[in-house]
Amino acid sequence: MLNQPSEFKQGPKVWILAFLLLALLIAAYVVFEDWISGPSYPPRSPVVPIPRQHPNEPAPPAPSTLP
Repeated sequence: MLNQPSEFKQGPKVWILAFLLLALLIAAYVVFEDWISGPSYPPRSPVVPIPRQHPNEPAPPAPSTLP
């Protein structure tokens, strides 16, 4: 009874395969991390709207620089 091998004990091949699979999963996550999380765009600066002017309206007068 004591000398019989346990049916749950695994050989070294199984542990090596399990370790390699774990390392492969970690490496795949590191390589594809950006692809998994989706595209990341740089933060945009706030958009300042430019007031539009009708082509037929005269331009506003320029500010005077004279004293």
